[in-house]
Amino acid sequence: MKKILYFLGSRSLWVMLGIAGLIILVWFIGPLISIGEIRPLANKTIRLAVCAAIIGIWLAKAIFRQYRESRRNAALLKEIRAAQEPILKNASDVSSMSRQFAEMDKVLKNAKFSRSKNSLLARLEEGQYLYQMPWYVVLGAAGSGKTTALKRSGLNFPLESTLGTSVSGLAGTRDCDWFLSDEIVLLDTAGRLSLHDNHSNKDSSDWEEFVSLLKRYRPKQPINGVVVTVGVDDLLGGKTNITEISAELRKRIHEMHTKLGIHFPVYLMITKLDLLHGFDKFFNHLTEEQRNQYLGISLSDTEGMETPIATASNALSEVVDKLRSSMLGTIHQLESSEDKAAAFAFPEEFERLNQAVLSLFKELSKSSKFEQPISWRGVYFSSGTQTGQHFNPILDGLQNDFQLSKKYLDSDRTKTQNNERSFFLHRLFSDVILSEANLAGENKSWFVKKQMLYWLGIGAIVTIVAACLAMMLNSYSNNRSYLEQVGDKATKLGQEAKKYTEAPDLLKAVTFAEHVKDTTSSREIPDLSSPPLSYRMGLYQGGQMEDVGESAYRRILQDNVMPLISFKLDELLRTTSGSDGINGYNALKAYLMMYDKEHFDAAFMQNWLMTNLSKAESSGMSEQQKKSLEKALNQILSKQSITPSVPYDEELVERRRQEIAQRDIATMVLEDTINTVALSGKEGITPVSFSSMGGVQSHLLFRRKTGGALKEPINFIYTKEAYITKVLPTMVKSAEQFFNEDNWVLGSYASQSQSKASVLSDAQKLYFGNYIKAWNNYLSDLSLVTPKSSRESIQIAKLLSEKNSPLVNIIKGISDNTTLTIDKKITDKADSKIADWLNRAGLSKLLDAEGEANVKNELSALKLATPVDDAFADFHSLTETTNDQPPAINSVTEAINDLYVYLVAVNVAVEKGVDLPPDDPFVKYKAEVNRLPMPFRPMLDSFSEIILKNTDKIVDEKLMSTLEKQLATVTNSCQEIHEQGYPFDRGSENNVALESFTNIFGPNGMYSKFTNLSGEAAVLARSEKLETLTAKNSAFKDRFSRLNDIAAIRQGYFDKGSETPTFDFTVKVLILDSSLESVNVSYAGKSYVYSHGPVNPATFTWPSKEENALAKIDISSPQINSAGISSTGPWSIFRLIEKGKIIRQTGNTTVVEYNIQGKNVVLEFTTSTAFNPFNLNKLRNFQCV
Repeated sequence: MKKILYFLGSRSLWVMLGIAGLIILVWFIGPLISIGEIRPLANKTIRLAVCAAIIGIWLAKAIFRQYRESRRNAALLKEIRAAQEPILKNASDVSSMSRQFAEMDKVLKNAKFSRSKNSLLARLEEGQYLYQMPWYVVLGAAGSGKTTALKRSGLNFPLESTLGTSVSGLAGTRDCDWFLSDEIVLLDTAGRLSLHDNHSNKDSSDWEEFVSLLKRYRPKQPINGVVVTVGVDDLLGGKTNITEISAELRKRIHEMHTKLGIHFPVYLMITKLDLLHGFDKFFNHLTEEQRNQYLGISLSDTEGMETPIATASNALSEVVDKLRSSMLGTIHQLESSEDKAAAFAFPEEFERLNQAVLSLFKELSKSSKFEQPISWRGVYFSSGTQTGQHFNPILDGLQNDFQLSKKYLDSDRTKTQNNERSFFLHRLFSDVILSEANLAGENKSWFVKKQMLYWLGIGAIVTIVAACLAMMLNSYSNNRSYLEQVGDKATKLGQEAKKYTEAPDLLKAVTFAEHVKDTTSSREIPDLSSPPLSYRMGLYQGGQMEDVGESAYRRILQDNVMPLISFKLDELLRTTSGSDGINGYNALKAYLMMYDKEHFDAAFMQNWLMTNLSKAESSGMSEQQKKSLEKALNQILSKQSITPSVPYDEELVERRRQEIAQRDIATMVLEDTINTVALSGKEGITPVSFSSMGGVQSHLLFRRKTGGALKEPINFIYTKEAYITKVLPTMVKSAEQFFNEDNWVLGSYASQSQSKASVLSDAQKLYFGNYIKAWNNYLSDLSLVTPKSSRESIQIAKLLSEKNSPLVNIIKGISDNTTLTIDKKITDKADSKIADWLNRAGLSKLLDAEGEANVKNELSALKLATPVDDAFADFHSLTETTNDQPPAINSVTEAINDLYVYLVAVNVAVEKGVDLPPDDPFVKYKAEVNRLPMPFRPMLDSFSEIILKNTDKIVDEKLMSTLEKQLATVTNSCQEIHEQGYPFDRGSENNVALESFTNIFGPNGMYSKFTNLSGEAAVLARSEKLETLTAKNSAFKDRFSRLNDIAAIRQGYFDKGSETPTFDFTVKVLILDSSLESVNVSYAGKSYVYSHGPVNPATFTWPSKEENALAKIDISSPQINSAGISSTGPWSIFRLIEKGKIIRQTGNTTVVEYNIQGKNVVLEFTTSTAFNPFNLNKLRNFQCV
């Protein structure tokens, strides 16, 4: 019955039943579940997939759990095996220990233990890995009987036949034995780990490692309990300090409490009970079943925490009473009196042992408020084997009282027989300890993590379920809203349908058809075939609605748009004429196609309609409308026919045929070619622009005159690649098509006077004319960047002179794109690129069949030497190479490079003040530039002129800077002299020394030396005279114009080229007051006396040799004995003149009137110089330059 209940309680059984029930629900109840009108589990395949997913998830979880548990078990066993390596290294390969551990390693790899011995239940159970079983730690002093008790416990050790009873070692903690039973793991620790006797540091370290290993491999519940063993000999022998042992054991238990973070039951087991006197006689009669019972007391959790000592004392007293009550029956079964006496004494011995046990228990139960109380679950007594000496209290007392020798007492002390029977162990482990394995708590931190993960998982599941439900509801709402939008659009469009059908208009009809199709569209669903996820969770009808809209769209195109197309074709033919060239021809051709299914060309019809409809509606047609129209035409014309809605107008057709027959076919071929190529687009054609030809540096050299970008290309139709790959094959095809269509398009007006070859040749000539014009217009818009400084000039010259310069590249690009004669390159197959172009253009067969008569004329037209080559021959001559000689453009770049070097040299010369280099590079540059074609020749000519101006500007700036520096020193000295006094300052009493005056204005003075250029200034000016420079350069003339004043002053004061200031002057009396007798003019010791009579002037020389020369005018009369005015100093004569009133000063004459004591005297001073030195205005106005 017990096995049946255990089977019914098996977790595996209920898991399988739950999975089976869930699968049954999915299979039978699933089809009944619906979301709106959608039943997601109605399909059998979907249900099968869901059931498979359920089983797959369960299997995946089981496999993962199996893998995780297996990995943990393997890691644990690896630690066990690793601990044996030090032992195995010291053991022989053939020793029994070596063989034993090798076998142990082999068995432990896949060791699993079952709770049930029944094979069927064992299969249904999930086998327990080592770390899943209850673990108990056995603590006790060395020799306390731990190992013996475990070995004699009567538990089933499945590995015992292979490995013995225990498996030793654990990860460096060598002194620990593992006892692995079917249901429990017992860890027998060494005594040193429990008590830390001698090597305290090492023992403590090993103990901490042991505890940490427990926590690592069993984080949830490291252990299920602790068994503390104390031997009877330790309690009664008197040689052991029970207090110290109790303290150490209690400390180990508290350490496990703290480090493992759990609370666990603790059992106190008193071993070696057989050492009590009378034990073997008292219990000898017990059967095996009775010996398997446990002897001792059990303590509940509450009792063990609150009153452990009192409870234990009372319970132990009861045990003693029971032993005494059974004593008579036991004695009755014994035969000898000695045995009966021994049995009679046992209860008393046991009572004495109880006193020691209570003392021990009291010490072990001590605790403080800072420690977690120990959960004592009981005190039990046991005997694993009966060996050793009994404790006889009578003999021990005699020995103590009478000091008897041991040899007299030992002979009378009874000894136990060597008996391998165990007492009171099996049920203690199997029924008491193992049954309470679940009393141990779980690791709090592990529990918190587990709970956190649990609730996170629950939260994730709830979130996912809620999100799925929300998405399903949102999808339902979105799809309902979508259907409502479609319904509203359909209703609104039905109201507007009359407006589109009343006035027949092709564009409006196409727009209406497009609106009908767009009825099923939605802004929220850009692509109905791939709606957003928010629409795909049920009830999505976009696909069906799209099919309905597409069907209605096609029906409207067939019924409404197609008739309007036939009307449009009729209208185009009536509004065009033969004078419209290719447009008139195509209008006639399209009109005829509508009635001639055999010649119907859908591609031509669509292109023709799109071109004309776009032109007609160009003012109001948007890009979206163009796309709609193109799509509608493509849909209609895909059936390769148009049902005409207008009658065939034969008269109109004849009139148009007659008009077209009068047009030049070559012109129409060219127009058709250009239209076709333009319509095909420039895909596959490399754009040709100044940037693409010149390279990335083109913008540094060139600009467009019209302000356009350099990357703006020329019309792609007029490029070499387009000519060969598009224009030429299209032209051949167009000419061929004209002659093939001639009979059915033009009818009886078909022309037979011209051959296809001549038409093709004429069309090419017209194209070449347009080609030349396009390139001339494009090139005329190019201009060279105008340098604003010498630095920019150098930079431009450097770029132009490079071998791979934009200038060279553009010229090569022009040459390449204007070389359209391809005969030589095709004949010798030298140009693989062109051959590839021709092959892609479909002309390779034409070339390979050169000898055939039917292509002879076409090939001749192809090989025609083009006018384009002739028009741009100058470019070709610059880039062609002959006889391994470099192209002529190299000479141009070399000349520009020489110019670049010259410009750099000029800058260096100007910078360092050395001789300027010769300007020979300019001559060479001019000669080479003249070889360039338009527009580059005037472009580079203008550049050279700008360079000259910039170079002169640099030299002038440097020269001006040099002169300014030189002049600054002169100006400073001049300013100091200018401030000394007279004659510059009329009112000053101080005089300017003549030496200083000479230093300013003299022939060898500062300014004179400045105007005679020397050193760097002479090199830059290429002259030794400043006046030569000022004569040819207005900037210098303006700057140094005031130096002319110095020259004029020099002419007045330095007569006849004298190096010192000097000039002669005469004094003549013009008027002498009649009341005066005479006037005496004296200067520097020389006198001039005049009395009324003839006037004879007197001559004087300035300056006087005397530094303080006296200049004086004296008058005399009867009334005035003597009176006059005078001045002294080097400028005394000047001061004397200025004391009078200057009444006239012309040329070299100065007339001065003096009033001396009311008497007038007028004197005339005449100098020998052209410039009048007595006119001090120039000196007074003079400013230091």
